This record gives sequence, structure tokens and C-alpha cells, in this order.
Amino acid sequence: MRCLITGFDAFDKFAVNPSEELVNRLPDAIKVSQDWLNLDHLVLPCSNKKMWRQLNNAVGSKKEPLILIMTGLASDRDKLCLERFAVNIKDYRIPDNDGHKPTDTPIVAGGPAGLSPQLPLLRLEKRLSKKGLNIDISNYAGAYLCNEIYYKALSTWQKPGKTAILFLHIPHPKQYAKKHHPKWTKEKTLDHFAQAVVDIVQFSHSWLKG
Repeated sequence: MRCLITGFDAFDKFAVNPSEELVNRLPDAIKVSQDWLNLDHLVLPCSNKKMWRQLNNAVGSKKEPLILIMTGLASDRDKLCLERFAVNIKDYRIPDNDGHKPTDTPIVAGGPAGLSPQLPLLRLEKRLSKKGLNIDISNYAGAYLCNEIYYKALSTWQKPGKTAILFLHIPHPKQYAKKHHPKWTKEKTLDHFAQAVVDIVQFSHSWLKG
């Protein structure tokens, strides 16, 4: 089984993207059941063309089961968010880092209006909440790069019993700490987010194993 965790690089007004910092804090391997699972890390460029090319190359054509957890910044939120849907629309509020700014354009021409991950999100949310994470299930991943790569990943790789694909939106660490843990440092908050990702991977591994 393979596991790939992604974040994004800097964009817009953010000199550092917290999702990149999160990915860089993750361990190289974690304990799952009685074994170890390697975690591959990838920071994607905030460019609609480059991000997909890099992700596609990283996933490759191997047939083994895949856990793919993608992360991105939702600066207007104060909780972690498990994304329930990816919608087939590109409608950028701001240009990407290469100046692309599509509006009202399908991600995949003729594709379904929306796609959902197969992971049981309610069970996952309850598990994470019991561990002290402030987390919600979100019904809207936006219409920017996060939603776009989520839709492409689901439409390309999701297969029953073979893949666990999920997008996790993270708030800015300062916003999360201010709302839930005022005494926490940025580093402690990012470690908290990293533990959430580890828990999601462990849950996904167990779910795929049945």
C-alpha cells in the first residue's frame, strides 16, 4: 500500500503556506496495525497546470492500493475541514501563481457535477473529534485549486476498495489557536494538524484493509 500526502506552496498574500509547513512536519513512516507505512510527501505548486502534472507523476501507474490525503489552506475558517464534495467547476477568485484565472469553466468537460470520497466521513469526524481535534465536515471545497485537484484525483484514481482519497482544508494556525487554544504556538498548532493527518492515514489504512 502506498500513501501520499500533499500540500501547496505559497500563494497570494501568504509568504508561507501552512499546508506546506504541515506536510514538511510529517514523519517518513507511521505505525499501522502491526506494520509500518511509508509516507511520501509532496508540495504542489499553486498553478493549475503544474500541480496536476506533478501529482500525476507522483502517483504514477502502480496498481497497489493508494491512500492520497491532500491538504490546503482555508484562511477564512477556524476548524479543520474534511471535504465531502469536489465540484466540476473552475471559478478562481484570484489568479494562480502563473496568472491563470479561469471563470465558470468545467474541470472535466462532460464530467459529473460533483464527486465524493468513499471514506466514511462521519466515522472519521467522530474519531478525530474524540481525540481533541476541532473538525467539521465541509460541503464546499471552493472553486479554486484545492477543489480542482480534488476533483481530478477522485475522477482519475478513485476505485472501490483500492483507494482512499480525501481533501483536508486547514485553517491558518494562528486563527485556529486563537479560537480554540489561545496559548498555543504556531509550531504546536502545526504539530496538532500533523497528528490529524496521521490519524486520517491510520483510519484510511484500516478502512481499506476492511
